[in-house]
Formats: sequence, structure tokens, C-alpha cells
Amino acid sequence: MSKEKPLTHEEKSAIEKWTGVFSQRQIAEKLGRHRSSIYRAQEWAGLEGKRHGPRCSDLSLNQEQRVLELLRIPWSQEKISRKLGVGLWQVRKTARKYKFKKPLWTPTPRQFLKIMNLALDHKYSAIDIARMVNGPYRPVLKICHRVLKCEKFIGGQTKNGLDSYLPMKWRETSMNPQQETTEEFFIRWVRIVNRIFGPELPPDLSTRVRLIVGLAFRTVPVAFRETFTEEEQHKVVQFFTDQIEAAVRMEPDCELPLGSVRVQ
Repeated sequence: MSKEKPLTHEEKSAIEKWTGVFSQRQIAEKLGRHRSSIYRAQEWAGLEGKRHGPRCSDLSLNQEQRVLELLRIPWSQEKISRKLGVGLWQVRKTARKYKFKKPLWTPTPRQFLKIMNLALDHKYSAIDIARMVNGPYRPVLKICHRVLKCEKFIGGQTKNGLDSYLPMKWRETSMNPQQETTEEFFIRWVRIVNRIFGPELPPDLSTRVRLIVGLAFRTVPVAFRETFTEEEQHKVVQFFTDQIEAAVRMEPDCELPLGSVRVQ
């Protein structure tokens, strides 16, 4: 990729002479240069190029201070333009004039509490929460990660609540009777398997538990299973085995011979 040569002294003098008479495109064609080179030269020299249409008047000192105040809130430049009834170009020029840099967004205590409660409800996506608290998406998403203690959410969910294949925090309250404990979940899983297969299940406890563990492990998405190391996979299978064995023993109609089940 070739770089354009710097402008000579004669070319800079010609740009100063023709600025206000010809447009940037016309000056570029006369000098055989790119229009961006003409723009940078005019910007460096503080020259105002020829404009198409009426020229916007400069903002007063009070208007500029008001623009800077709204930028610090922070408001978007488009919103400030509509609020004050000035041109978007004037807002941008004021920001460049005072070398304004957009500050990092810090939520107020009220915004943080609202984000935390909405995240724990698991009814809204991160982008919905950002809109409800009037905050930027990425900082709000980071707060949701910290609140739920989860590294990654399921992507592409704009209409569903925050969810993940990884462990995450849920609201701890007695007003949520639908929340299951680990033991209750595996008992329900064993009952579902017994209801589906019934007498086809092997009578031996060890064989039956291994069969149910295999079915349970297949519910984990393949893309997620492939990230497990051999040691991690062994720990997951051992955890499933312990929980399912305890659930099988707790079944009221369990007449299987008692014994221990080990992962092979």
C-alpha cells in the first residue's frame, strides 16, 4: 500500500489561496492530490473550506457550555442536537474545539440496584436491562456478569432472560417455590426415566445408575462437552453418579440390591 507524499510548500500556498474559492474536491483535482490531503492541510492551517449550502452560525459561549454539560451526563451528540435545536455539525465542532473525551459510564446506586434486581429475575436480556436503566450496553453487561457470577451467557437472546450453560447465581428467596434443589432435580430426573423405560431398566443398581448417568450426560450440549478435559469429564460423571445413585435409593418402590457404584 503506497503512502501519499507530503504536500510541498508551493501546494500549501495554493491551498491557502484557493480555500473559500474552490471546494476541496476541485482543489484536489487541480493539484493531483487526494481530497483528504486537502482537508488535513486546511484543518492544520485553521482554514474554513467552501461549503455546499448555507453556513451554520457558530454557537454562543452559553450554548457551548450547555453542550459540554450535556456531553458529560453523558448524552449522545444526536440527542443534544435535538434538545438544543442546533445542528449536529455544531455539536461535533464544539466537542472538537474543547477536546472533549467521553467519560467512562459509572452507574448511580439506584441504577446498580435496578440492574442487579433485573439480572436476578432472569426475565430480561442484557440489552433490555441497559435500555431500562438508560445505560450503555457493554458496561451493563459486565455488571450482569458480576452479579450472576457467570463468565458467559447464551448469546443471541434478545427476547429471553439471561441464561447460561455454566453455573450462575439465582435469587435466594422463599417466595420462589419453583426453584429446585440439586437433590430434587435428580429425583425428578430418575422418576422421568423410570416412567419412560419402566420394566426395561436393568434390575442391578450399578447398571441402572450407569445407564441413567449416560442419559443425563447426553443432555449437556455437545459444544459444551467438547470443552471438558478428561479430568473435568471424570469429575462431572462422578458427580452425576453420586446424585443419581442417591436419587434411585430414595425412590419408594426401589427394591434393588444396595451397593456402591463406581465410575469406570
